[in-house]
Amino acid sequence: MRCAPHVVAPPVSDHDGDLINDGQDACPDTAGLLTEDAKTSGCPPPPDQDRDKILDVADACPTEPGEASDDASMNGCPDVDHDDVVDHNDICPSVPGLRTGDTNTNGCPDSDRDGVVDERDACPDRPGIAAADGAKNGCPLPADSDGDGIADAEDACPNLAGARRANLKQSGCPNVQPKTASAGRAPPR
Repeated sequence: MRCAPHVVAPPVSDHDGDLINDGQDACPDTAGLLTEDAKTSGCPPPPDQDRDKILDVADACPTEPGEASDDASMNGCPDVDHDDVVDHNDICPSVPGLRTGDTNTNGCPDSDRDGVVDERDACPDRPGIAAADGAKNGCPLPADSDGDGIADAEDACPNLAGARRANLKQSGCPNVQPKTASAGRAPPR
């Protein structure tokens, strides 16, 4: 009885011990994973320090777990309130707000969108203007129907533009020239 010859396979070279033959290992000196791509097979996976499934090379916040974003400056960064302002740039990270770019208001709510954040807005439901007086900050200016700079409540002539005067009964009224007896009339005969 004849036996088939015993064939001995040549020893396998695997310097990094990752069970991928060095001849098929793109990174023969560093342990890695078997992949279908000859360029990466046997190489370690790209790093993802925060384990958020966004590789560090594309992660704007590689040490903080975050969410994927089409905006490269936000990709992989946390945004707890989901307002598209990443937490490290968000002044109000737990409350959805607006992206303003202002380091004092970015990410804070501004219900009336007047540029004064709700927390500092005395009139958060009505658009207004910023004011040093906290009681008026974010509130609309008082009505000034004739546009003369004197609020209707203080204007004796709210529908006619005029100047501010000490006499409150005339303040905001146009200058009135006293009528002379001959003004606009034919001379007496």
